[in-house]
Amino acid sequence: MSLLECFRITGENVHYGTPTNPKLPSHIPGGSSSGSAVAVAAELVDFALGTDTTGCIRVPVAFCGVFGFRPSHGAVSTIGVLPVSQSLDSIGIKYGSRFLYFLA
Repeated sequence: MSLLECFRITGENVHYGTPTNPKLPSHIPGGSSSGSAVAVAAELVDFALGTDTTGCIRVPVAFCGVFGFRPSHGAVSTIGVLPVSQSLDSIGIKYGSRFLYFLA
């Protein structure tokens, strides 16, 4: 698998399979962090983390119908993250409505 195949904006993975979008099973889940958005949308977890370089937090949350937040670059430490682009990488969170209930 090439580096570019690991970080596709569509969320498609020919080697390990593409996660199924729980809201629209006939549509792609979007983004290299699509698995975490799928887990939240399927209500398997209340929230999940992901990395965002070129939209891989923002695209999957939009496609899977959940909420997401990508903080400003450098606001969250990226220590321990395999960087795609150190000047663009950011750690973000994806969450469903149940997570918002717990915050209230």
